Amino acid sequence: GYLREDGRGDLEGHDDSLMDNLFYTSMVGENCPQCQRLWEVFGDERKGIRLTFQVSAKAYPNFRRVSYQNPDRLPLLADLQAAFLAVGRHFISSGISRMGGFYQRCDYSYQEEHRLLVKRFPDCPFQFDITSEGRGRVRFIECSLLKPSCSAFTLTLREVVVGKACDLKKVQVYLQSRSVFPGIVAGKEASA
Repeated sequence: GYLREDGRGDLEGHDDSLMDNLFYTSMVGENCPQCQRLWEVFGDERKGIRLTFQVSAKAYPNFRRVSYQNPDRLPLLADLQAAFLAVGRHFISSGISRMGGFYQRCDYSYQEEHRLLVKRFPDCPFQFDITSEGRGRVRFIECSLLKPSCSAFTLTLREVVVGKACDLKKVQVYLQSRSVFPGIVAGKEASA
């Protein structure tokens, strides 16, 4: 809906400006059958940690399970775009910039992701401060773990699990030295 080929066959569109206004975090359900694989891929071969959050997002449409699709395009969206092009029009759905945040290729279905997405709308107040790092290419917002970050959702850190190859004592000392983690205790990953 917002990418198309130019006269040279290159893709052009507004994807960069749309992506500058989308912020999301990916989460996995605690009973994911592929948790061992996730420890290997995202937990730095068990040298990392796993954070368990409680997400309260009543009536917030931008916290939901990712849908895994094959092929890379949504069939219904492709059909609608083709139907509109047949009469010389472009179909652009309201909320199209958020669609990419909730659809992934089926190759990644083992992740069983849920995503919490926040969209910044031009000319509207934004409830979060945007922070940049890495020469400004990486931009993120921070959500409080102690109080609601906004009226739409809250994140509460419930548990820190240390991977088998991670130093448990080091993580415990870090958590105890930070007032932002009151009452959070780190435990070691259970054996498979």
